[in-house]
Amino acid sequence: MAKSKKTVYKDILDKNGDLSDQKNYFINRVGEFGTIAKLSRYGIDAFLTHGNKKSYDIVATANKKSVKIQVKATKEDSVPTRFFQTYFDVSIPSPEFWVLVHSYAIKDEIYQDKYYVLRHSQLMEYHVIQLARPELGINNADDLRAREQFLRKNKMKSGVDKVFFKDISEYEDKFKEIFDFLHSEII
Repeated sequence: MAKSKKTVYKDILDKNGDLSDQKNYFINRVGEFGTIAKLSRYGIDAFLTHGNKKSYDIVATANKKSVKIQVKATKEDSVPTRFFQTYFDVSIPSPEFWVLVHSYAIKDEIYQDKYYVLRHSQLMEYHVIQLARPELGINNADDLRAREQFLRKNKMKSGVDKVFFKDISEYEDKFKEIFDFLHSEII
């Protein structure tokens, strides 16, 4: 039996000459500005960081508190986070939240955007589950950080941590988590 071919819809960025070279930039902008718009629905002021800080893209404020948010967007079925490649050292500042955006064509040049909101600790837990190799002694986040530090010290390349959208459906549109965090009594 012949395998059915997946329909691929036209994406305007794929055929727009010079823009196609910058499509990741524009897809990330969709994710960043879409995140700001979603937060606005909750009465949360949100601002892009100037020049994109290394560990976060957006600062959101409400109730005299602020939160750092890292946004990653793609049209693929998975999004690279580079989690342990970036946070291999606990002293590196991390965002409180991640917003992972799946922006894809559902018909020719008609798009759908899905937003997944995770706390930094939830994303770390996801990666630990995905990357754990008990047979190699890699069981937790500390082991994964040690692996990354070893690879860096020995000038070896590591892979790129990524998230598959099919695995995180329970986090879709959980912007209320950010609202609740900003309005909690815990500082």
